[in-house]
Amino acid sequence: MEAPASGAPQLVTALDASNYLEVLDNVQGLAVVKFWAPWCRTCRGIDPIYERVAQKATQEHTGRVQFFSMNFKENRRACLAERIVMVPTIHFYLRGFGRVNRFVVSPNTAGPAMRRQLARFLADENHMELLQQLEREGRNAVVRYTELVRALNAMSSAPELLSEAEVTEEDAKYQSMVSDERRLRDLELLFSWIDKDGSATIDADEIAAATAALRPGSQSTEEEVAASQALLDRIATASVGEAAPGLPATSGSSLDFASFVRVMTTYEVSNFASPNELLPAFTALDVDEGGTITVDELIGAVENVCKVMPSPDMDGACDQTELLERTFDAFDLDGSGEIDYEEFVSMVSGRGVESPYEA
Repeated sequence: MEAPASGAPQLVTALDASNYLEVLDNVQGLAVVKFWAPWCRTCRGIDPIYERVAQKATQEHTGRVQFFSMNFKENRRACLAERIVMVPTIHFYLRGFGRVNRFVVSPNTAGPAMRRQLARFLADENHMELLQQLEREGRNAVVRYTELVRALNAMSSAPELLSEAEVTEEDAKYQSMVSDERRLRDLELLFSWIDKDGSATIDADEIAAATAALRPGSQSTEEEVAASQALLDRIATASVGEAAPGLPATSGSSLDFASFVRVMTTYEVSNFASPNELLPAFTALDVDEGGTITVDELIGAVENVCKVMPSPDMDGACDQTELLERTFDAFDLDGSGEIDYEEFVSMVSGRGVESPYEA
């Protein structure tokens, strides 16, 4: 196991690829992880800030928060699996719920950002317990909505990103993502959801239907189907190169799974470093363009997706809107009655930590 960075006291525990899943899955309260690298000057700049925040938080909230660090250089594959492409990055995890927040920091922003985000989770004595007791269907429905927005954005961006070839299949980030079995399972579920007819390809009708699912009360039009076919043709023209190892070859102007993986991976590698990665989904939910999401906007959006693109893992939320209401209330961390962008990021920031002991 690596030594804590910059002589950090034992209140900051070093993690490595061999133990981080098990450790995070057994923290009783909030787990805070700093991902850093030895070549990163900014990481060295935030070390004392991280340690001061850790010391104060553990003193004020005894037993409710633990702090960790993970060396990107020594644990590259594990860090990339957690979608770390910029350091220093801070992640929050909750046992049984997985990652509930992530943000990139600098020496100027680290202190205020960490204190603000910690306060959101620790100010209310019962808030973390409420999150851990939430039914997963409520959050899963919002995550699915977010994934659908990301898939459509990835396909829209694909002709330009693939033709520019700024992200190559030899890129370490790219290879880490396409070899991540958990992520491939997630993409397979997303692909199967969009592939409504089960043909093992995504066609223009299915892209148009997915687009309509994001607009409450609307259906796809002939113009949208034609635009979707034109998009698929442009993707096919731009998509040069071999398929990722172990995946089937791409074909035609529809998207098979190999094509879909390449499109999604190229998009994610190109955009994950941006703090606004989730902004398109947030904007889609913010129907009145008020800068926040209301519970009615959230429920309306999910209900339309349930109607246009039903999915078994959304049935609970589709049938019981109170699940969405409870999820909304749990992530309305400041009690304002609205979800702002930071709260939305907490709600959908990533998949859960998988215990190595789970079947």
